[in-house]
Amino acid sequence: MLRGNLRRGLALVRLRTHRAPPVVVTLYERAGCHLCEESHRALRRIGLDRPLAIERVDIATDPALELQYVVRIPVLAVGEAELDAAGLADREIAAWLLKVAPLPNPTLDRGN
Repeated sequence: MLRGNLRRGLALVRLRTHRAPPVVVTLYERAGCHLCEESHRALRRIGLDRPLAIERVDIATDPALELQYVVRIPVLAVGEAELDAAGLADREIAAWLLKVAPLPNPTLDRGN
């Protein structure tokens, strides 16, 4: 009985192990912002399905960033692309990530 559960567990780990390089997502936020915390949790949930490297930036540490993002936080950035993420559902954030950073085509990696 234990072997079967172990096999299923290992199969799940293999499915959840990312092989592509992570997409670097910058989350501009402020301490005590509940919308920022929810956006971070959404990114962590999305990160279960695709590799993400989440960089959290507190805008209060830089006056220029605070001036730029104070009304817009939480803001997600991938390269030059930005998304005002306040109140967005996981599927909307995931769709935006697919648009700005498409997943690699696995058939091209196999040499077919």
